[in-house]
Amino acid sequence: LWEEYVNKKGYINTKAKKDWQEKLYPRFNASKKSKAIKVGLLHRLPTKTFTPQEASEYPYGPSGRACSDYELEKDVTGYSLQFKASPDDWADWAGYTCRFNYIQGACKEDGTQDPADKAAFGPMEHYFNGKLKEEIVHAWTFEGNPPNVSLAAMQRADAFKICCACGGGRKKSGQGPKTVIDMLADSYYFK
Repeated sequence: LWEEYVNKKGYINTKAKKDWQEKLYPRFNASKKSKAIKVGLLHRLPTKTFTPQEASEYPYGPSGRACSDYELEKDVTGYSLQFKASPDDWADWAGYTCRFNYIQGACKEDGTQDPADKAAFGPMEHYFNGKLKEEIVHAWTFEGNPPNVSLAAMQRADAFKICCACGGGRKKSGQGPKTVIDMLADSYYFK
């Protein structure tokens, strides 16, 4: 029956098949059609609630052993997004916090993102919020040569710099973030 009314592109030829509603939707009778026009189609959502699942212990809070995430006010200035319930927690422009990135596995401690995570959550460097204080950036140490980027790029507060789970954060070793990307450099767009 479906093949008789629906073409290969998935459309119903409503002009040639005037009885398509009655044939394809036999229980959608005149009284239901009248009610739908007057009241609208009602859909009752299930009322079942689910027990919340507790997230695993977050290892990168202020008392993190090897690393702790940078915090708003204390480490980050000029931000535009702050949550009332957790005013110290940094969040990017999409609202993703370091804890969210950790729990969802949106990035890795080595400062990378899998292609699937990049597709699902977006490139971390695009979603910055605020800038790190200059004295923090100047105190970073790097293995080998430091990144060849501007001070503004170093200060841009994105998850790669702020979150331990993404390769950033305040490391006890003093080491800088694993990934520093200068989105304002031409080389970023002409890879």
